Formats: sequence, C-alpha cells, structure tokens
Amino acid sequence: MNTKNNPQVREFPAAKALLYADGLKKEDFKKKFVAVVNAYNDIVPGHIHLKELGEEVKKSIREEGGVPFEFNTIGVCDGIAMGHEGMKFSLPSRELIADSIEIMIKAHGVFDGIVFIGACDKNLPGMLLACARLNVPSIFITSGPMKPGKYKGKNVGVKLAFEAKALKDQNKINNEEYENIICSACPGAGTCAGLYTANSMACITEALGLSLNGCATVHALDKEKKEYAKKTGKKILELIEKGIKAKDIMTQTAFDNAFRLDMAIGASTNTMLHLPDIAKEAGFEFDLKQINEISKNTPNLTKLDPSSNFFMIDLHESGGIPAVLKELQKGNLLKDTLCVDGVLFERIENAKNLNTEIIKPITSPYSKEGGIAILFGNLAKEGSVIKTAGLPKDFQVFLKELQEYLIAKKK
Repeated sequence: MNTKNNPQVREFPAAKALLYADGLKKEDFKKKFVAVVNAYNDIVPGHIHLKELGEEVKKSIREEGGVPFEFNTIGVCDGIAMGHEGMKFSLPSRELIADSIEIMIKAHGVFDGIVFIGACDKNLPGMLLACARLNVPSIFITSGPMKPGKYKGKNVGVKLAFEAKALKDQNKINNEEYENIICSACPGAGTCAGLYTANSMACITEALGLSLNGCATVHALDKEKKEYAKKTGKKILELIEKGIKAKDIMTQTAFDNAFRLDMAIGASTNTMLHLPDIAKEAGFEFDLKQINEISKNTPNLTKLDPSSNFFMIDLHESGGIPAVLKELQKGNLLKDTLCVDGVLFERIENAKNLNTEIIKPITSPYSKEGGIAILFGNLAKEGSVIKTAGLPKDFQVFLKELQEYLIAKKK
C-alpha cells in the first residue's frame, strides 16, 4: 500500500511510537519506506546466501535516502521434498508465500515500494503473484544459479545425484562411487545448476522486466551478484520517485515476451503452472491453446541440463538472457515494453550471442517450435505439458507415428 493513498498511517500516534521503537529517527518519517522481502533460510541451497544480498540491498537503500524494512517468507526445496510426503506441501507453499507478503504489506500500510529477494520453485512464483496483487513500485533480485559440480573431470548437477541411486541398484557403480557423486553434484549456494524451475522462473522474471538486465544468470556466489543487489536497492528508489508500479511493467506485452522466452530456452514445464496464474493475477488470461500457439511460432534456441550437458554457467558466459532475447528480437518475435531499468529494446541493444553452440541463432535453431508443447488427447482433454527440448528426436518420431496409428485405427 502506497502511503500516498494512506498518508495518515505514519502519523497515527501508536503506529509512530512503535516505528520509533524500531530505531527510526524523526527525520526518517519524511523518507521513502521500502519493504525488503527476503526468502533467506539455512535449509534451501538457493536461499542460504540471501541474507548477504539483503544486507547489500538495505545498505544501498539507506545510501539513496530511503528506509528499508526487511522481513522473511518461506521457501521449499523441491529436491529435498521429493520422494516423500513433503512434495504435497510444495505447490501450496506458493499461495502461502503470496498471502504472507500481502498481509505484511497491507497490514502495516507504510511502504512506498518493495524489493523481492527470492529463488526456487514456488518461492519466486509466490512473490510474483504478490507483486501483481499489491501493485506498488517493485523490483526483484533473484538468487542466482549454483555452479555445477565436478565429477571425473566433467560438469555435473543434481540430475546425476538423482540418477546415482539407480546406477548403484543396477551395480553400475559401487558404494564409494555413489557417495562421491552425491558429494560432488551440488557444490554450494545457488539454485540447481541446470535449467530447472528455479532458474526458469528467474529467467522469466528478467524477461518480464522486473529484475535488472542480466540478473537471472549471474551466479549466486559471484562478486557481481552483490553488485546487482546494490543496484537493485538504488533502483527501487528511482521507481518510487517516478511512480512506476508493478502493473506498469507487468503488461500483456511483457507476458507475451516472457512466454516466448520460456519457449526459446526450453524451460521447466512447471512454468506452465506459474506463468499463466501470475498473468491472471495481473489481469490477463492465457489459456493452454494460446500458449501452444506461442510455442509453435517460437524456435527453441537453447538446451541446458537436464536436456543436455550444458549448464546455466554456459548460458551466462554466452550472453545470458539478453542474448537470447536479442535473437528473438531479430526474428521480430518480441515487442518493446517497460522494464525496471528502462525499456526492453534499449537494454538488449548491445547484447551479443558469444557462443552459438549454447545459444543457437534465430536462423538455425534446435527446432522451429518452442521447447515446451501443450498436448491434447483422450488422456488429457484439457491439456498436458511436455518439455520437447528434453526429448530425443527419435522419441518425437515415435509419438508422431503413434498418433498416425491411432487415427488410422479409429477410421
């Protein structure tokens, strides 16, 4: 809630007294109040470094003449939750995250803007839902990917850890090799090193224009990430000063661009759980048939782990999301839209594709259609999602032949 809409809140005597108890000074009440919503915890690898990012954000806000107030929200690590009843709690956590943020902002009624610091599968989507719902000046800084691990001289990630149990059960590796894989797969802070849901949503957040240019692929423990935190703290004061609210950025055009980016990178199928709902919260409807049309007209430009042996670090070093968006722009597949740091076409103007093996040129993509497809049929009359970027070509041929067989049989 913007204090311009509720100017008396800071002057309510009890409210003012309690804010003094927080350590505020008399002159602080003339400054902009910024909520810093942080998903920090000691459980989820994508979140364990967020306390430090929060400190950088708050320091920057103070330097720019604002007053930061930090509070936390929860986050579930799907990798830790998977395989037991914990996974039943993952998707519901998205709504709890969105609701908890809405409660903290609206209940206190003193905030001029919000900085969201988030990561992981349902955490970022929950924050994006709250962002649209609250519609105040807002900006995101996303966690950043984890560096890939090393095993026998090769980059590896959490996928190999999932596979290790089966390899051991089939006597393809021994107990010592199994333990070595488990110890090597996830070397430190950050969201899983491949293009799973957390990194997919970070890329989408950047494509929507809600995080700074290039933010999604800057890795968690890179020094550059703290620089992004500083710039983010500074930028929120600019957004407040200019009166740019979340929905000024979260337009239908921005969502069109985000869906195209989603298809171009062959992101997680879970994005189809989240992005349509976030768009709906912002006031736009995207049904599965519409999304399929976007996919059919958007080439798949990247294949990252788990679809290949390339990782987020490879995407970052090849130019990151700005380079992918630049390729889409070359194909006239994007529209210009407002971002937290200007307009989209200006911020990707100097983007370069530094490795066409990692980011395929728009003229020679992996496939002419996107990396996600919506399938309809007797088993899924209302639609189902498949990550075509992760399928071998012979399997796609099999599906086509099966479809032809079933049609012929029906006749």
